Amino acid sequence: MTTPAPDARRALVHGAPVGLAWSDASGNVVYANARWRALFGYTGLWPLPLRQVIELAHEDDRGVLARQMRQSTPGEEVRMRLRSADGLRHLDLSLSAIHDDPDDVVRFVGVVNDVTELVTALEEVGRSEERFRTLTSALPIATFRTDPTGAITWANERLLEMSGYTLEGMLGMSAFDVIHPDDREDAYQRALDAIIADTTFESEHRFLCRDGSARWIITRTSPVRDARGSVLEHIGTMEDVTDLHARAVQLAEAAAVDPLTQLPNRSSLESALHQLWSERPGRRDIGVIFADLDGFKAVNDTYGHRTGDAVLIEVAARLSTAIRADDIVSRFGGDEFVILCPGITDPAVLDTVARRARAVVSQTPIEFDGHSHRIGTSVGTALGPAAGSTTADLLHEADAAMYAAKRRGD
Repeated sequence: MTTPAPDARRALVHGAPVGLAWSDASGNVVYANARWRALFGYTGLWPLPLRQVIELAHEDDRGVLARQMRQSTPGEEVRMRLRSADGLRHLDLSLSAIHDDPDDVVRFVGVVNDVTELVTALEEVGRSEERFRTLTSALPIATFRTDPTGAITWANERLLEMSGYTLEGMLGMSAFDVIHPDDREDAYQRALDAIIADTTFESEHRFLCRDGSARWIITRTSPVRDARGSVLEHIGTMEDVTDLHARAVQLAEAAAVDPLTQLPNRSSLESALHQLWSERPGRRDIGVIFADLDGFKAVNDTYGHRTGDAVLIEVAARLSTAIRADDIVSRFGGDEFVILCPGITDPAVLDTVARRARAVVSQTPIEFDGHSHRIGTSVGTALGPAAGSTTADLLHEADAAMYAAKRRGD
């Protein structure tokens, strides 16, 4: 390999993008290239006394520079600050001693690299990090951060308060570890879909607290990417919706229950009937008993709605004692009740339940507010649905049978 000529080597050193300098054994600089001169702002003659070199450094870093000159280790870098015409600069300085023999230092070779932009960027990141943590720590919503694999790297006070964990206890834990096992597969799928679509991940699921209890939350996370698009971390929030979820459940339950008798209402009964049919279309083992009270209108008109309500409540309670374990009794509307009897293939069994329902209602008067009220019941039954018919047809068939029985006085 051809060695560059001396003039070429000098040109390479002089134009190097990093500062290069040589000093004698006393530390006095005897030569520095253009970059070194620009960094240190030196335009004078050589040699430059060591004392003056040290004075160019920030006053708090002069001791660092002096120690480096006395105790240089090959390859060791120290960071120092330098006051220049452009303001405060941050430099990485590496010194290597050249020995004439093992004990005698002949000169030093110094390499100086300007890292001001890097230091400034890191300081800005640090300030941004501090602002982020200050802001999110005070937020009323749980906030957290994970690494690209989903391991939790930070959580704010609201999340710690909600979960019962300490920050140390959460660090390194997968964000999926705190999801209820029954909800985890759906959350995984949503996360995968968000990655593929490059969108925000959102999932409503149960969050497992440290004490084993579960809270309903809505989790949203977004990736933070570098300039090349690689994911650096995820930042997310957890909104506690336990109370909202409980109210929604209560509303759903209320919508399916008759508020007076606390029996399933018509909508609930029709949903149950439809569910039975959907589980096994074509089945012919669904029994329906339609019951209409006899004598109720007279009681209601004579004694008022308060007494009428008491009668309906008592009838509901009595009918509930007449059914089988899997049967459902519901208030269909007004003084009409419907009993749903799944799994019946013998009409005689359905008739037995119907007779028992009539008997419990009429066997003894209903006592309320000092008065006795004897209530009768007309019932009609249907078993099916018949081939080609629907669940609605089955209800209609039982209703028609009930009115036929009422006309007959049965």
